[in-house]
Amino acid sequence: MAAPQITIEQVKNSKQILCDCGGAMFSEKMMFKRISAILSTSGKEEVYPMNVIVCESCGEVPTEFNPYKLIPEEYLAKKKINL
Repeated sequence: MAAPQITIEQVKNSKQILCDCGGAMFSEKMMFKRISAILSTSGKEEVYPMNVIVCESCGEVPTEFNPYKLIPEEYLAKKKINL
């Protein structure tokens, strides 16, 4: 059985995702993590490539795109507090 298709109306009526800085345009970048031999399944040190979504406005990763907390804090967008 085929999965239901998302319709144009569903997309029109959906909330747009914004970065914490307010930016709405994103690009895909690559980040690499080095997995130690102790943790890897092969018993050898491995390099793990990760696709990362980056805000075009501030150059940081929106917190919404880091659900597993794999990206280091220094790359994450910070919510701006207006005083």
